[in-house]
Amino acid sequence: MYAALLAFALGAAALSPFKFESGIFEMAEGGGADARIETLKKNSSKIRIAISGESQSAVFEAAEKAAEILGAEKNDGEIKPTLGVLAAHSNFLLSPADRELLKNGEFEKIRERAKDKILSPYSSSLFKISKDPFFLLDEYAKSLLGGADGWRAHGGFLARQSGENFCAALIFDSQSLSDAQLEALLAKLRAAKENFAKNGVSMFASGARIHSLHAAKKSKSEINMLSAISLALVFLIGFRAFGSLKIFIPVALCLGAAFAAAFSATVLIFKNPHVCVLIFATSLIGLSIDYSYHYFYACKKNGPDEALKKISTPLKNTLITTLVCFLFLAFSDLKILREISVFSIFGLLAAYFFVRLFYPPLAKALKPKLSQREFSFPRKISKKIYVFAVVLCAILSAIGIFAANFKTEAKALYTPQKSLINDDIEAAKILGSASSKLAIIEANSPDEIAQIEENCGIAGLSRFLPSQKRQMENEKLIANLYASQAKNLQNSIGAKKEFAMPQNQKFLKAEDFCGTPIAEALSAMLCKTGGGKCAAVVPVDAGFKGAEGVEIFEPAEFLNGFFGSCARSALILAGLSFSMIIPIFALIFGRKFLKLALPIALAAGVAIFILSASGSNINLFHILALFIMAGLGIDYAIFHNSSPTN
Repeated sequence: MYAALLAFALGAAALSPFKFESGIFEMAEGGGADARIETLKKNSSKIRIAISGESQSAVFEAAEKAAEILGAEKNDGEIKPTLGVLAAHSNFLLSPADRELLKNGEFEKIRERAKDKILSPYSSSLFKISKDPFFLLDEYAKSLLGGADGWRAHGGFLARQSGENFCAALIFDSQSLSDAQLEALLAKLRAAKENFAKNGVSMFASGARIHSLHAAKKSKSEINMLSAISLALVFLIGFRAFGSLKIFIPVALCLGAAFAAAFSATVLIFKNPHVCVLIFATSLIGLSIDYSYHYFYACKKNGPDEALKKISTPLKNTLITTLVCFLFLAFSDLKILREISVFSIFGLLAAYFFVRLFYPPLAKALKPKLSQREFSFPRKISKKIYVFAVVLCAILSAIGIFAANFKTEAKALYTPQKSLINDDIEAAKILGSASSKLAIIEANSPDEIAQIEENCGIAGLSRFLPSQKRQMENEKLIANLYASQAKNLQNSIGAKKEFAMPQNQKFLKAEDFCGTPIAEALSAMLCKTGGGKCAAVVPVDAGFKGAEGVEIFEPAEFLNGFFGSCARSALILAGLSFSMIIPIFALIFGRKFLKLALPIALAAGVAIFILSASGSNINLFHILALFIMAGLGIDYAIFHNSSPTN
């Protein structure tokens, strides 16, 4: 049954579509940060390609090549559907500049501008003159489709002139790509960068997803390397203690079964688990090796079946208490902590049952010749030294806990490569630094959000989707313009057809933009929150001081505070976990419980003291490591207590 369940789980995991998340925002899923995390996660997948050079043709050639590599060469064709949507709702749309002119009654100025454009042989319009005689919609579309600081759409990318240099930019969403696919695209971009550098063109790629890709790759290699080193050392110690290589066959099988069960359960329960969950494979290695070595130590003086009976009680006790230790993580609202709980619990259960079910028959079949050699440690320590050591550890623990700064800084979790930092800096010089200040607006509908933005002068969601109140105001202003100046404009240019305001148009709504680039822009800002409400997260000027209904936050500061609160939450769970272990120890071991629980508590306290003394903040990962320490400490304490020499 065990083998069948394990095979089924592995098969199901192999057939189930999954990928390991690696970004810092994905770590924060389920932490109650709703719109902020969701929006930061969406935008973190954006990759910015910045290109600069003195030759316009060379820059545009490089931009076209980059667009081709990214599969974005046909983006220019998406402008037509956008213009069609705007034309169908032209009665309600005004650029900020035209709106101010009409509000101030400067109708003649609008008419003279339109007359000059119509009669000039060099002017052009996105719309037919008969449909947009005052160029109101043309001005609105240009303000909408054009970027800030002189950026304009050109050939599927953005372009502008900056001094003597020409610049081009592409914004690429990598959310649907796997790490392998993204890495392949970036390799092609690097090759193109080297090629165009010969023509004096600079190309830089920046974005959080690129950093996540490098961090994930580095983390996986480090985890694999450290796991391999720890396994090699543990096996070396095992061979020194038991003198037989045969024991490593069941040990390897036990480790494999534990990891397979943990991995399968995590993948099947959580569609896209975070790569950091694999860190807890170290606790499985430690506990699986412990179970194995305790069994084979018992085999030195007993037969395979008798050895299992000898360790049966401590094995069961350590499993129960360790499971309690990790069980509390399942009640966290942070997804990664629940993933760690599932991974650890299923792995421990698999290791425990493998030892009970398979070790006796495997030991009988392999018949390893076990060395009677034992590691000798000083058994007797004077009471004074013992008391002094305990008191010293208790003092250090108290100092560490009270002096520790429980704070998680996002930048402390990752040190980027110098080349990536350089690309970010150079891309920012070309593109302009993005606003580090964001506003979050929560309301019952997108229309309410747009009204709040318009009331406090924010051009976020309302830039693309004016509120219905604003649209009604625009309609009246445009109607007044037509009533006042349509006939005059017609006569001044000698037009035969009368200029008239379009009829039977409806308010512009978000769903009207489906299938256009603006739909993507709206999606990047909007997200749903609890209670049927929605929220928009939009960039604001650095000088914006906030307004009623608008909450300001800076991404870096917000993430630091968020992960700090997660760390405190994990610390509370660790405390609850340990508080449950103590009564279990008391129930099982009676008066000895303090002797078993105290070393675990002191080990955690001294570790925190060492980190604090070295100037480190105690972050989320340090606290998660306490669970690994507790799991291994429980195992050591129980088996040491059950030792006949104890």
